Amino acid sequence: EYMGDFTTKKRDLKKKEMLRKILCRNFSFYGLRSHVNTNCYSNLFSLSTIRFMSLSISNNNFDDDHKKITTPKVDEYTKKVQLKDLFEDHGGVKFIGQTVTIGGWVRTSRVQSNLTFVEVNDGSCSYSVQVLFDQDSPQANQLVTGASVLLEGEICRTPSDVKSAKQLVEIHAKKVLYIGACDPNDYPIPKIKLTLEFLRNVLHLRGRTATIGSALRIRNAVAIATHDFFQKKGFLYIHTPIITANDCEGAGEVFSVTNLLKRADEEIKRTPVTKEEIELLNEKINKQNERIQSLTEQKGNKKNIKNASAELVQLKKDFENLEYRYSLVGGIPRNSDGLIDSSNDFFGKSTYLTVSGQLQAEAFASSLGSVYTFGPTFRAENSLTTRHLAEFWM
Repeated sequence: EYMGDFTTKKRDLKKKEMLRKILCRNFSFYGLRSHVNTNCYSNLFSLSTIRFMSLSISNNNFDDDHKKITTPKVDEYTKKVQLKDLFEDHGGVKFIGQTVTIGGWVRTSRVQSNLTFVEVNDGSCSYSVQVLFDQDSPQANQLVTGASVLLEGEICRTPSDVKSAKQLVEIHAKKVLYIGACDPNDYPIPKIKLTLEFLRNVLHLRGRTATIGSALRIRNAVAIATHDFFQKKGFLYIHTPIITANDCEGAGEVFSVTNLLKRADEEIKRTPVTKEEIELLNEKINKQNERIQSLTEQKGNKKNIKNASAELVQLKKDFENLEYRYSLVGGIPRNSDGLIDSSNDFFGKSTYLTVSGQLQAEAFASSLGSVYTFGPTFRAENSLTTRHLAEFWM
């Protein structure tokens, strides 16, 4: 009965029989175990078939090991059971009867008969767990979509007559430890398919969607695998600078890093410097020089000479500042060629977001041997296609 959805063509009979044996031996809640290539059989069965099979198998015989009641892993820091640990081994069947503490965010909530069904996800995996509350529970009406919750409950088997069940187990709530209230009318992430363009407008909540959450978990796995590969090969991980004065490849546009623009906006708000102001201040400097020279020749009071010299230093600083402001074009300093003068910028030269860590890696390879770099790189290609990214890791 498990194989009813498979094709009956003769050329698939061998695959069908082989898959049947694999499923009977290696079946778990997540489908086939990791060492089985499920892509080879993606055309032979559907996700609904797997879910049906998981429920059917769960109501039949398990090995003796599956019947043993064990305690789920509790996170060392949060003191909670993560859903990925709950569902990891045969969908949590081994933990039936155990009382656990879970926490997460409510994805959906519905009332049926005298029960409230709440779907909670904690971000550790793409699966959510169904939590049951009595309708007369004082907290049940607060558990709306978007709310956060921390609760204690007993792990129970999902009734076998529930054909639409997504998990083998569910949690019957005993105690609500905390509720972070949420107004469902203002919460922007309903349980419907949302476009990526829409999610860009709610960046702080996009991680709660299955698409972004899954993408981030995949990135995590790929990044860890990248580091594991090179570390096992004896390579040294090098952190290359994100801000650099080098255009490593010279093959594309770069993002400039500067604080001149902010200073330009501040300068525009100020009263413009005129040439007359500069000439007037220059005259003051000349007079101050003459005064100091006169005091020195007359062997005047040393304190007066010292004060006059300090005033001269300040006048020269003011003169340099006025000359600088007078030379600005649109609030930005320019050189004699009309180009931006980066000598007045934060680093004293033109700087960019790195396009590659290759240049620094080559330098370190000449002193440290086997090295690798893995970090963010930036390209200012003015393209909106999927083949051009403004930021990526390599």
